[in-house]
Amino acid sequence: MLPVFIPTAKPTKAPTRHRRPAAATPEKPSATPAGTPVAPTNFDQQALLEKQAEAKNLADRNSDGNVVHTVTAPNETVQSISQWYTKGDNAKAIAETNGLAADAKLKVGSKVIVPKALVVNPQKMK
Repeated sequence: MLPVFIPTAKPTKAPTRHRRPAAATPEKPSATPAGTPVAPTNFDQQALLEKQAEAKNLADRNSDGNVVHTVTAPNETVQSISQWYTKGDNAKAIAETNGLAADAKLKVGSKVIVPKALVVNPQKMK
């Protein structure tokens, strides 16, 4: 008698798991939109923010470090510029630096140099 061959079931592959593509999750809105200042969380950050704000308001300077004031109002005088930047009566020194008379009429748009040695207030004149 011949041996009988009984076919067995074919081996099957293990089922493959197909991953679904991850659903696009919408980005969470940030706490503050871009460009919005963030509240400081400590004293160092507060001091830095104050310095940055102050720096935006500083008077222009030339390469020698002297303040270069641009006259913005027709009533500005060497005396008023002196009082703002030097907190004293240094109008004569400022006038001499600029080759002007102490009581000279200043034109809007003209530039007046205030020597850095005299400057006490570095903020732009208001």
